[in-house]
Amino acid sequence: MINALANHGYLARDGKNVSLADLITGFKDAINLAPDATLIVSLKALQASSTGSFLTIHLSDLSKHGGMDLPSDPVAEILTLNSHRARRQP
Repeated sequence: MINALANHGYLARDGKNVSLADLITGFKDAINLAPDATLIVSLKALQASSTGSFLTIHLSDLSKHGGMDLPSDPVAEILTLNSHRARRQP
């Protein structure tokens, strides 16, 4: 899901130095996820950080052993993200 946010421009497209604030804003803008729910998801991601800061990650950190699980079907995730975004538009 986090990669889908970057692919759609809700996070930095290069996936580098993504902050907790970026994640909260990206999830809120993309799928209207509450900040507290984003925090729960993000804490696991931030544990995999190789940036030197516990408040930022590179998206590539998430694919390392022990990082977050990667989606089994990334295309389905993108379609879901697009579906949520389309429903929000008037």
